[in-house]
Amino acid sequence: MQNIDFSRKIQRSSPFEKARQPAGTPTVQAQTGELKSRNRSFVLVLALLICTFTGGLMAGIQLGQLRQMDENLVRYPDKAPAEAATFSNTSAPQANPTEGRYLIKVGVFPEQSAGLLTTRLNNVPEIARTKPVKCKNVRESVAGRYAAFRVAREGDSQDVFIGCFFSLDKARDILDAARASGIPGISSAKLYEID
Repeated sequence: MQNIDFSRKIQRSSPFEKARQPAGTPTVQAQTGELKSRNRSFVLVLALLICTFTGGLMAGIQLGQLRQMDENLVRYPDKAPAEAATFSNTSAPQANPTEGRYLIKVGVFPEQSAGLLTTRLNNVPEIARTKPVKCKNVRESVAGRYAAFRVAREGDSQDVFIGCFFSLDKARDILDAARASGIPGISSAKLYEID
């Protein structure tokens, strides 16, 4: 006795269903083909939206971590007088400090502008009379640097700094002198305390 499978020869739909459909109506196969292409495009758009959202979320998290790291490394003494009183009273004043705690960040500039700006700043009389001090917790490779200096960043830009200073009053005086010099690009300069 043979075991024969006739399931392949049986039609999926009955012949009566085809007879019931009017001649001008689209077939079920054509409708399912359009639905499949719509579903594919919908799934593709949904996947792209999820990827875009995830990428934006990851970029936001990384920016938040960078800002948090910046706030952990540097204090801002010019924010409020109450904060200035709290951080200045935390450590006992040293009779002969060897490292400066205060630094002025002028900003980020293209390489040529940064070089010109540091030259102009070092020619301001108050800054020219200032002897540069080693910055706290910073390993410096240039021993006889000027008070205004620049630090290379990624790409073509450089950070421009003035300092370091032992006292907050001296740093504020130099910041005021730099702003009063009228050199373009100084208006956004800020005073920082190095931890």
